[in-house]
Amino acid sequence: MRKAYQIQLRLLYGLIAMVLLSPFIIAGADAFQRWGIITAQPGLRFSDFLVAQYLDGNIALAATEFEHLLAWRTEVTYQIASLSNWLGYVVLGGLVGGFCVIVVRNACDTFYLMKMIRSSYVLRRVGRVDIRFTHQTRVPFRPGGYGGNMWFCQRIYWRMKTTCGLRWPTSCSIFASMI
Repeated sequence: MRKAYQIQLRLLYGLIAMVLLSPFIIAGADAFQRWGIITAQPGLRFSDFLVAQYLDGNIALAATEFEHLLAWRTEVTYQIASLSNWLGYVVLGGLVGGFCVIVVRNACDTFYLMKMIRSSYVLRRVGRVDIRFTHQTRVPFRPGGYGGNMWFCQRIYWRMKTTCGLRWPTSCSIFASMI
């Protein structure tokens, strides 16, 4: 699993770097076009290939149907952007609904995290970082999803049971929080 995690982490870093560098790449491409290093003429597109195939007789459609087929993407984009059709309202509703679900889910996780921090015990303080222990297993900020890391908690439990004589349940979470 270590290799897979490293690959995912590197891909994530690459994606973040591409997002951060994209405005500079666009500005550079625009500057190169103004200086004449890159031509401003668009290259060959898929629609050009389809028109060439139609003119060679490889596509058997009437001219009006073929033109309607080529303009379909532009028409749908216009209908969605202008909200002139039911499709635009469906897309807008989906976007607003998804945004609301994300906001509600993040708010619930934040409140649960605040409750978990309030009810946890401080095991150790290192500078401004508290290493805390709680009996709750649902950790909303854990990268592996919801639910506690049971193997890690059981190791900590058995270690504390044998060294300190403490009797804590095996379902627990250990996490760090900033002060």
